[in-house]
Amino acid sequence: SLGHAEVNVVRRPRVAILSSGDELVDVDDALAPGKIRNSNSHVLAALVTEYGGMPVRLPVARDNLDSVRRLFKDALAHDVDMIVSSAGVSVGTHDVVRTVVNELGHVDLWRVNLRPGKPVAFGHVQGVPFFGLPGNPVSAMVTFDIFVRSALLHQMGDDANALPMVFAELGETLRSDGRRTYVRVRLE
Repeated sequence: SLGHAEVNVVRRPRVAILSSGDELVDVDDALAPGKIRNSNSHVLAALVTEYGGMPVRLPVARDNLDSVRRLFKDALAHDVDMIVSSAGVSVGTHDVVRTVVNELGHVDLWRVNLRPGKPVAFGHVQGVPFFGLPGNPVSAMVTFDIFVRSALLHQMGDDANALPMVFAELGETLRSDGRRTYVRVRLE
């Protein structure tokens, strides 16, 4: 009705989301000793959706090279624009995600001077941007907001993606160990 036969559109990025850990069970599975619920993949999928992406949730990778390798190849088979993982990028004996990323591509950045969220990885897996977030749920959400959100919005052509900033006075003393610290607060 406006006389425009063509309009500019932006394709919503497809984002593969995978979590790793032998301790993870699905949200509807019974908890056994030493197990925790896989909440990160659900939260990360919701955040991807909130910022305009299309999440592709993958099964949990077990803490071994074959399982993680298989899930990364599955992510690539889904023709995704970004891969976001949670857990497996730190220095533990079961943290094998970085090893697999270096096999299939390369890690460009590992660890940041940040609390929470120091064990963050960024790289590319066969040309697809990869973000490896910590396994701790709060750390995963904070690092998603700091790193992944901006990259996701940039893929959609939105470079004005700053969050609103609120300045407030602390009600108690806060000490820093030198890292940029993101703390939970209640505004009054």
